[in-house]
Amino acid sequence: MENELADWVKAGAEVKFEVKFSGFDAKGRPMGVEIEYSAFNPQNREIVYINEPGFKDAPGQTVSPKRYCPVVGGGV
Repeated sequence: MENELADWVKAGAEVKFEVKFSGFDAKGRPMGVEIEYSAFNPQNREIVYINEPGFKDAPGQTVSPKRYCPVVGGGV
């Protein structure tokens, strides 16, 4: 995810994100983490991307980074 956020910033977008923790274990460690973020065109404040929820961090699950950036009109 860090690389994806960095790609948006390198492409000229402004990124805002929120991190939420849920269900803490006996040691105080979170049992769940939810991260929501949006990429904006800083010139007109248009939202150009909102991340898709649903990554459960399950065994064998993979993520395909978003490589199209409408801020600059091409790949990042």
